[in-house]
Amino acid sequence: MVTGQVEQGVSRFMQHVPGQYAQYFHGRLNRRGRLWQIRFYSCMLDRRHFLTALGYVYLNPQRARLVETAAEYRWSSAAAHVGLTEGPAWPDLAALHGRATASDWAARLGQGMERGELAAIRRATQTECPLGRRVLWSRHFRDCHIEPDWLLICKIDGEDLHLVRTGTHSDLF
Repeated sequence: MVTGQVEQGVSRFMQHVPGQYAQYFHGRLNRRGRLWQIRFYSCMLDRRHFLTALGYVYLNPQRARLVETAAEYRWSSAAAHVGLTEGPAWPDLAALHGRATASDWAARLGQGMERGELAAIRRATQTECPLGRRVLWSRHFRDCHIEPDWLLICKIDGEDLHLVRTGTHSDLF
C-alpha cells in the first residue's frame, strides 16, 4: 500500500514505476512488448478501512494459493505484523501496531476476510470511490441528492465532473 504526500503524488509515481521497471526488465532480458496487464487500482481510505485494506493486500498471496498463510509470503511484512519476524525499517510498524497489536493481526489474517469486505474493497478500487466515511468525499468527490435518499456521486478531475455511481445512503456509505 502506498500513501501520498502531495496531491496526485501516488498517481504520478505509479505512472513512472511501470515504465521504468519495464525498460529495465526488457533491457536485461532483451525483450520487447507489454509487461503490465492493466493499470493500478486505487481508492482513498479512512483510518478504519486502512487496516482492512492492508489485511486484504496481505491475504492476496494466500487467496492465490501461493502460500498457506499470509505470514509465509516472503515479499510481505505480514510476518512482522504477527510477531514472527522483525520487520524491515521502512514501514512504520510501530504506528500500525498502535492501532492493531501482533495478536490482533494474527487473528485478522488467520480468519481471512468476509465476502462483504472483499466486495467493498474491490468495488472502491475499481470505481476509485473512497472507502470510508463521508469526510473523504470532500476533496475529489461530490454528492448530489436527487431525492431524499438517492444520491449521485461525481468525481472531480480538474474542470471535468465524472459520474461515479448512484445509490441510497446505505448503498454508498
